[in-house]
Amino acid sequence: MIGLLYLLFTMILIISIIFRKRTPFVDPRFMIDMGLLVYYAIPGIVYTCFEEYGSRSKYAIFINFNVFSNEILYYAYLCIIIFYVSFIIGSQIKLGKRKKDNEIDCVVQFKNERRFTKRLSLSISIICLVLFLLYCSLFGGLTTVMLNIANIREGLIQTETGTYDFINKLYNCAPFAVYLLIDRCRKEKRYSILVYSLIVSLLILISNGGRGILLTFFLTLIIGDYIRKTDVDHLRYNYVKVLQIFGIVIFMLVMYRPLLVALGSFQGGGFTQVYSDYIDYLMSSSRYDASSLDGIFSSIFQSTTHYFLSLHVSIFKVATDEYTPRYFLEPICILMNIIPSKLLDISKPLTLTYYNSFFIAGVPGLIQIPSGVVGEAFYSGGVFFVCLYGFMIGMIGRKILNIYHSMKKRVVFIPTFYVGVLFVYFHFAIGGDYASQFVKDFTSLLIIFLVVNRTARTMKRC
Repeated sequence: MIGLLYLLFTMILIISIIFRKRTPFVDPRFMIDMGLLVYYAIPGIVYTCFEEYGSRSKYAIFINFNVFSNEILYYAYLCIIIFYVSFIIGSQIKLGKRKKDNEIDCVVQFKNERRFTKRLSLSISIICLVLFLLYCSLFGGLTTVMLNIANIREGLIQTETGTYDFINKLYNCAPFAVYLLIDRCRKEKRYSILVYSLIVSLLILISNGGRGILLTFFLTLIIGDYIRKTDVDHLRYNYVKVLQIFGIVIFMLVMYRPLLVALGSFQGGGFTQVYSDYIDYLMSSSRYDASSLDGIFSSIFQSTTHYFLSLHVSIFKVATDEYTPRYFLEPICILMNIIPSKLLDISKPLTLTYYNSFFIAGVPGLIQIPSGVVGEAFYSGGVFFVCLYGFMIGMIGRKILNIYHSMKKRVVFIPTFYVGVLFVYFHFAIGGDYASQFVKDFTSLLIIFLVVNRTARTMKRC
């Protein structure tokens, strides 16, 4: 029965994604629909109807999904529905000043937009490159970092002092240099600064070792280009774009991480050894299996189950009094974890990600498993906070959409920049782990605020 409910929810989300009229076709609700579909609805079907795939999850060694009672399964489903409904209600709320009946908007072009975007983009790229090279120097140079991406990400290779490890959080905003320039460059056919920004961004994103951040970058460029060409109120399929997105997703989720691991053998055997190790890893790895369609699906499934599993763990732990919600103290705990340790003379409270990881793995600090937005909300304050989080995320999404509509006729860079903003919103709206996410996206949020504030100055009423 619970499997049928998840199937029904999946159909509702797919119908909303394909047939709901909207401008542009990728809006905040589209992002939430996709997030709930990938991280909650589909895992719900797989876990409840296909136990074989559920047993392949990398978290199965820690916790068996079958330990959860039917009451917890239905309660988790109810929480997902409550979050979604609350989000839809919140997305209908308009924030900001309302326009008077006799007042219309003047379409005023952004003054000096070309100069502003070029200067800002160039500044972002230069600063990020300097910070990146400084960070590389802590490991012995750029070559050492690029050949040991996987080991550095896993913590097997660390800096000598650990003093400046925070630097790698400051240059995560590098892609916004590309987002600000690419639409104008496509229009004017001038690519010099764009090429430089693109090289810096790719260098930084690849060195990060994460699949999500690089996947986000490519999807932003593809979707931004589509919005630039087609401002429509429903999804018109461009099969070239669909194939591009599908191919990139498969490569990033299944084939990218093994390539990074194989690069570690370059110094010992060169490209021949890297290629050999890469093929062996793809064919024999239980986590990244590209030898069959079944293996590819299993590899993708393993990347999308943690939020769904974490929601059930949160309900179980709260119901058994193993964890006590902090309610409105939770935002204070998040804020305390954002502030650098050296500025606080007190010990920081443990994050929800720490508790969730401990509850799943059974060992503190072994792995990091974000709980996802619904699980995070339930940890914070039960069903009430699930409703509250959904409502607030909906309101913020509506505000982002309003900003897009106010800017789309006045600035050239808005399509790709808007999609970049949506993905930052998506990371907060679906992933939870707000303290960690805020630190990662702090510089990106500063750039978004700067651009929106600068653009708003050109707007006037008639």
